[in-house]
Amino acid sequence: MNNLLLNIIVPKQKIRKQNQFVIDGDIFVSQEKEDTKLKAKTGYSENGLPYFGIGDSPRTLFVFECLGFENKPPSGLQLRFTAGDYKRFTKEYTVYSVGRKPDLPDGYSTRDMANDYANMIKEELEPPVDILGLSTGGTIAQYFVLDHPQLVRRLVLARTGYTQRKRKKIADAFRGYGT
Repeated sequence: MNNLLLNIIVPKQKIRKQNQFVIDGDIFVSQEKEDTKLKAKTGYSENGLPYFGIGDSPRTLFVFECLGFENKPPSGLQLRFTAGDYKRFTKEYTVYSVGRKPDLPDGYSTRDMANDYANMIKEELEPPVDILGLSTGGTIAQYFVLDHPQLVRRLVLARTGYTQRKRKKIADAFRGYGT
């Protein structure tokens, strides 16, 4: 992977209550300590997928993000928020949050995107991995587990839709894989 290693420093803020801080008058709840330093990797996979990675645990949590307008790795404030979202998982996982390739051709489907993710996992990570599919990323994750169940240890779908027919197909495909 082409990695850019960044140190993200969560700045000290005036603490109102335990685990709360204020930015521009808004109170935010934090699960992080005031001086927490997060080491994050951002870049593009060998097949062109933008990603953000955090942690160094042996197990991998691969997050299929919702489809966004900017198909590039997060940076700046977005990177800080993304790092904060996934830091809670880093005791058990190395977390990779992966987006779709930029400049997709017309007709490129969510199933095609699932194949892109499968190639990244096979070529650059150590399968099987745990998958978290968020929103439209959940749709991609459903195709992923149907077509590549051997790459999946666990699958979690959040804020996404599915039909009962697809649920049965996923369960049938996933049976016998994972633990």
